[in-house]
Amino acid sequence: MPFLEELLYRGIVYQRLKAFLGVKAAVVLSAVIFGAMHFNLVQFLYATAVGLLLAVIMEQEGLGAAMAAHMVTNLVSVLRSETKLFHFMDASMTGSVICTVVESVLIVVLLVLAFHGGKEK
Repeated sequence: MPFLEELLYRGIVYQRLKAFLGVKAAVVLSAVIFGAMHFNLVQFLYATAVGLLLAVIMEQEGLGAAMAAHMVTNLVSVLRSETKLFHFMDASMTGSVICTVVESVLIVVLLVLAFHGGKEK
């Protein structure tokens, strides 16, 4: 499924939005559309955050890299739900909140670096 989702959301939707709205708007709007298509609030939030990252990866590295990143994201999700590999994240509500905040901060930092890190003023 990641292969097809990336073909649709980054290969078609993102590219069309980019042509009409520019990179930054396309990154955000394609991520929101990607999140909305997961059809529930919790997945909307996570999928939108992942969609932001995947769109930046698409812009910086291309469709193949976005597909690979999507596959890794899904693999971590399956490993978390089907094994005890990431059980420490679910040990307590505090742990879950801390992990979610850390993940969110990392996403924001990656986005900032992607859009501003390589540009000299």
